[in-house]
Amino acid sequence: MKAQSKDNPVLKTFSLSSLPVFPGIYSIKNTQTGFIYIGQSKNIIQRLRAHRSMLERETHQNKKMTEDCKIYGIHSFEVSILLEGIEYESNDLRLSLEKEYIKKFPIEKLYNTDRCVENNSFFGKIHTPELKKRFTEERTNIPNYELGRGICIPSFTSRKGNISPGGSFLSLAEASRVTNMSRRDLRKRLNDPTFPDWRELTPKEQEDLKKQRQQQGHA
Repeated sequence: MKAQSKDNPVLKTFSLSSLPVFPGIYSIKNTQTGFIYIGQSKNIIQRLRAHRSMLERETHQNKKMTEDCKIYGIHSFEVSILLEGIEYESNDLRLSLEKEYIKKFPIEKLYNTDRCVENNSFFGKIHTPELKKRFTEERTNIPNYELGRGICIPSFTSRKGNISPGGSFLSLAEASRVTNMSRRDLRKRLNDPTFPDWRELTPKEQEDLKKQRQQQGHA
């Protein structure tokens, strides 16, 4: 992986020590395919460490990024710091800015399409208890084995301080495998009003995600 920043246009090797500890917005671009990932974090260096580690171990939840890493190698990815500084400490501000940057790129060239972005008007918005209730009502009378308890969650920091990128998952079991959070703890956050961005997928979102996985050959 290579890194770009305002002070260091291009580094020949990816050096985590050269990247900011500040919060901000970043991008990860594959120089061979042109695909790009836009992300945000309160600690950019820690987030990028997590991305690199998961890509190298082939455990990254973004299947397209993992495939490209296997084909072209980790050094085919180029990191750019788009915004960084203490003025971006607000998570809501970063989510809003992340969404604006995502809009600047054609959807067919984004790795972000599995992060509740594509065809989802709720991306980056705060989900009130009323909205969560509506999502629940939409799923009433549908068997759990059909729903698979699909969920959409933002990125978060575990109790051990590890960064887990968020995304959409077809089941609690899948989310637990990817994030290393127990299904019990996942349920707690889904039902906790202090975590408004953690929610279950609607039936339509669940079906769309299943179709997307089938098209990608990962169903």
